Amino acid sequence: NLTNVTQTSGHDWTPKFSPTNKKIVYTTYFPETDNYDIFIMNDDGSGKMNITNSPWYEKYPQFSPDGSFIIYQAWQNGKMEIFFTNLLDGNNINLTRNTQSHDIMSHGNVLTPDNQKIVFTSERDGNRNIYVMNTDGTEQTQLTDHTSHDYEPAFSPDGLSIVFTSERDGNKEIYIMNN
Repeated sequence: NLTNVTQTSGHDWTPKFSPTNKKIVYTTYFPETDNYDIFIMNDDGSGKMNITNSPWYEKYPQFSPDGSFIIYQAWQNGKMEIFFTNLLDGNNINLTRNTQSHDIMSHGNVLTPDNQKIVFTSERDGNRNIYVMNTDGTEQTQLTDHTSHDYEPAFSPDGLSIVFTSERDGNKEIYIMNN
């Protein structure tokens, strides 16, 4: 029982179901223009809509736990930043607003269940460390401070813990901390 729900000439990938399973958000790569955009559609493939439609690279979309907004990774002017799209008004907002270094969203669960916080990796202090911020981009707070890289953070399903990868032991290890 397989059904191709995108049926496009581009490369469609990184699909995520909405919390109600009625919508799917995903990335499409257009080789002819070397561009990535974020699309949303109904679970049967109908109602496709490009929600980013820009010349920048936008990838790795995720629904908020309540399905009211989408966050995604975007590359603008050579730097990775984290963006927010409200599904009601369609506004795309740069949350990290950090043009000096990369802010990286992991592919895991980066939002707390209450939609209040986003966990991410930033290179703003010279190496990768874990940060948390409110979903409106305010109160960006550094959680780890180590000379080795800490990255790929994800919230536990209850939002009380954060799991991440660290190289502080000389190789990649998994660490957990309280939120």
